[in-house]
Amino acid sequence: MVILTEQERCNGAVKRVLLHEGGYTNHPADPGGPTNFGITIYDYRKYVKPGATADDVRAMQVEEAIRIYRAKYWDAMRCGELEPGVGYAAFDYGINSGIGRSGVVLRRIAHLPDNTSRVTDEVIAAVNALPAVEVVRALCDERLRFLESLRTWSVFGKGWERRVREVKTYGISIASDLPVIGSGSIVPAPGRAIDPDKFSRIRALQQQLADSGFDPGAIDGDLGPKTVEAFQRAGGLKVDGIIGPQTRPLLDAALAAAKPVAPAE
Repeated sequence: MVILTEQERCNGAVKRVLLHEGGYTNHPADPGGPTNFGITIYDYRKYVKPGATADDVRAMQVEEAIRIYRAKYWDAMRCGELEPGVGYAAFDYGINSGIGRSGVVLRRIAHLPDNTSRVTDEVIAAVNALPAVEVVRALCDERLRFLESLRTWSVFGKGWERRVREVKTYGISIASDLPVIGSGSIVPAPGRAIDPDKFSRIRALQQQLADSGFDPGAIDGDLGPKTVEAFQRAGGLKVDGIIGPQTRPLLDAALAAAKPVAPAE
């Protein structure tokens, strides 16, 4: 059994955020203004350099963005104290829409007063007492509804929807003991057993899908959206890339029946 440390979880979450955020942008429809690595000029002025210009934001180094993410988002929302998957989903939500909104939604999910956004000991305990998969799903579903209500949805909606779907799939995979995409490790949920052959079984399933004409992406043991979508197409399921209540039992059965396959040299 491999359990990631809090620092490893944070590093992995930041790495995935940077895949979504990319480099410098200054879209005229984006109220965040000049942005680099997902850090807006307003946050850069708040956390690093008062009076910063667009050129300062453009010159930002990725290491600087990572420090901001760690201190002002991950630590500020206490994501490392939340269950695996939940912490990641709350972290990405906070970066995209503000830690205030992410904190308020966490409180609502835990049925606590939402007159503040602070993630307190009470919030941590209440959220962690809930099924982690359902918390991830609730966070992401509410996040998408919120984004759809914004006037800039027509401009950025396609990218936002893809990002939330990927966060949801990844967060659920962690919360439900499926392999952590791209990490080579498994993070167990409380009380769950780990199948040491899970990665090799996923490689076998990916190969089966590929041999049947369904594209699962790379044969790498990562149960990402592309593999899930290929499995859903092969089984005549709704193709959404999400391991939901219809897909999960069939996927579990397919993995249990798959003969482990070692990674290619």
